[in-house]
Amino acid sequence: MVEVRCDVLYVNGEPTPHRALEQECTYSGFGHAGGWREYECALFEESLGGYDYQAIQNPTFERSAGEPGDMDFPGMGLPGCENSADGLQYEPVQVPGVFVESANSSEDACAPSRGYKVPKGHFFVMGDNRGNSSDSRIWGPVPNSSLRGIASYVWWAKQGESVNWGRIGFDLE
Repeated sequence: MVEVRCDVLYVNGEPTPHRALEQECTYSGFGHAGGWREYECALFEESLGGYDYQAIQNPTFERSAGEPGDMDFPGMGLPGCENSADGLQYEPVQVPGVFVESANSSEDACAPSRGYKVPKGHFFVMGDNRGNSSDSRIWGPVPNSSLRGIASYVWWAKQGESVNWGRIGFDLE
């Protein structure tokens, strides 16, 4: 079961272990006014399934803030291909998951309350830029048959209008 409350990822009702990293964090993104621009961010290290990885958040983000997050999940409806932001029509290939209400009766907006049960034979994928990722929270679970391998290297990286040569070829293992 997957849930995001107040920008904290919960898997099977447990928060992912995380810690803030005290280093500069920026990323390139396509701005609302058009064109690429540099954004500041806050960098965190999380641990899940025996792996440590980095995730980024809004620079003013504090995990103890107790405020609902921009990309808290699940929202109102089930995620699926029809929610794709590119405007194209897709034939759904995934089986929709289901929502499971938590036994938690807390009034705390950040407490787990409703998880998304990933259907058998599917993966739930999340981007590392949590507030700006189009991922399974939007377009739904990915069928196992659609996966072709394991990412092991960074193939391309931009920083602003420049290529981030130091990240290309970065070993993810």
